[in-house]
Amino acid sequence: MKKVYLLIFSIIVLLFISCNSSEKVDEEELKAEMENYATEYMVSLKTVLVENMKAGGPQLAINVCADTAMTLAKNYSESRNVQVKRFSFKNRNASNVPDVFEEKALKYFEKLLAEGKLNSETFILEQEKLGSSKFAKYVRPIFVDSPCLNCHGSESQILEEVKLVLNEKYPNDKATGFKIGDLRGAISVTKEL
Repeated sequence: MKKVYLLIFSIIVLLFISCNSSEKVDEEELKAEMENYATEYMVSLKTVLVENMKAGGPQLAINVCADTAMTLAKNYSESRNVQVKRFSFKNRNASNVPDVFEEKALKYFEKLLAEGKLNSETFILEQEKLGSSKFAKYVRPIFVDSPCLNCHGSESQILEEVKLVLNEKYPNDKATGFKIGDLRGAISVTKEL
């Protein structure tokens, strides 16, 4: 009888261990998948920005942010069955305001930045249930790089003709005054599981 109990106990322990390890694998797979979506979208956006910058300077690149970026995000989201969004507290486009979850993520990133702990590997991945649906939400920071300063730098770094276009397209612009390495905002990816 002891052998039967020991066998049952061993099976239960093995099932528990295998269930826990498969959950960890699923979490790692989900992280990799969400990270891939964020990277893929950001690379495609940066490619379009760089092409426009080469073709017509910052003035032409502004159109990418004004028009193309939203369309690119919409098309990318639909093709991958996810929701991709860029957002910031210092947004230029009114559509790029963070929701409640994204606001918490940005505040957390700002805290890490102040502590010198924020880097390109930092991310947040959460799963939440809304009604009968379960969603994964992934957020990672976007940092200011040298080319960004053409449109997002200090007053002295932005050309007058660029300022004119920015003022015309974005009268409520809050997205200037950045330096290289500053936290520009973040990208989020939401996926129904």
